[in-house]
Amino acid sequence: MASTILFMLIAHDSWAIFVGLMKWRVFGETHRPSSDDLASCNKASLEFLINRHRLGLAFASLLGTRYSSLYEVCRFLTLQKTLVDIFRAFDEDNIFAVCLKGVALNQLLYGKECLRQSRDIDLWVAPDMVIRAHACLVRMGFALDTLDPALLTSSKASSYLKHFEYVNVLNTIRVELHQRLSFVSEIPFPTPERCHFITVLDTSIPTLDLESYFVYLCQHAASHHWIRLQWLVDLAVFYNKLRPNWAEVARVSYKTDSTRAVIETRFLLHSFFGIDLPPIRASFLDRFCTWIRLHSFKNRWYIDIPHWRVILLNSLLYSTFRHKCHLIMGYILNSRYGRLEMLKTPNSPIWCTMMTLFTFFTQRVRIGSKATTPPIDWIGYRD
Repeated sequence: MASTILFMLIAHDSWAIFVGLMKWRVFGETHRPSSDDLASCNKASLEFLINRHRLGLAFASLLGTRYSSLYEVCRFLTLQKTLVDIFRAFDEDNIFAVCLKGVALNQLLYGKECLRQSRDIDLWVAPDMVIRAHACLVRMGFALDTLDPALLTSSKASSYLKHFEYVNVLNTIRVELHQRLSFVSEIPFPTPERCHFITVLDTSIPTLDLESYFVYLCQHAASHHWIRLQWLVDLAVFYNKLRPNWAEVARVSYKTDSTRAVIETRFLLHSFFGIDLPPIRASFLDRFCTWIRLHSFKNRWYIDIPHWRVILLNSLLYSTFRHKCHLIMGYILNSRYGRLEMLKTPNSPIWCTMMTLFTFFTQRVRIGSKATTPPIDWIGYRD
């Protein structure tokens, strides 16, 4: 405990410089930190903050961290090439997929500069395309990680999994194949006409429309309690550069119960960068829960938050009882503890009991619900 407090005091010495670097990334040369400020701060704690919040690529040229940035650039280029190869293979098999975050988001926000560190490739496909996408990825050298491939054909099991994880045995690139957006489950799978396309290496990569994309990024960052402030920089650049239709953003946030995540985004963008987003309709309870969440982790951006506190804080992120049930059951079903053994026997009494309770709460309980009924592949059996 004493070492944690000591480290927080050391890191706090570099926090102002770190925030200044984020402003420089958002606003450009007009907010460039001075060499005197960089020389006066604790280099070790500043470098820790930069690496923790995934901003190493953005500040590599300024800080001279050549070795680590070279590795990240090489990994970024490998991710970029792999993403293009996957979409070309999907096109040949008539599989329509949407790219979430990662390389596509870097291209959208920063162009050809490698400024956004990515861990993997996130793809979203329609539930009825999961098996075909799986076969295509296997042909490309990917292997399904941790889960039994038989789960792909089990309607009782696959219906409740957020995504399937793959790893390439040659270059260790990981792919997450999503069949739903767990954070914003009411966003329907888009048609090509509704997508925003990004060109990567002469290949058109579809992403969400700008308004849905903005809400998705808000909810994704808030659901992970803003542990990577790179996400906040992305949202600042997103809004300044692309100017999404705010009326449509508000509509999507109401529909997907993401109002509190958007409120947090408004507050943090104003607090860090002085960016004022248009107002959004919110109740007193929405504002109060947002205040509790931000107050709980605003001073913990130096260290990790315990898992139990994450679950508790995320339960305040949603206003409807139905979405709270989604969240809790999602943690249970996708927990790294016990997930594999339970899912390998989807007809066991424990599994059937959990699925019955899950289906009851998500299909029948509508206490305070503002959203529409989720798609059947997310909430019920497909037998």
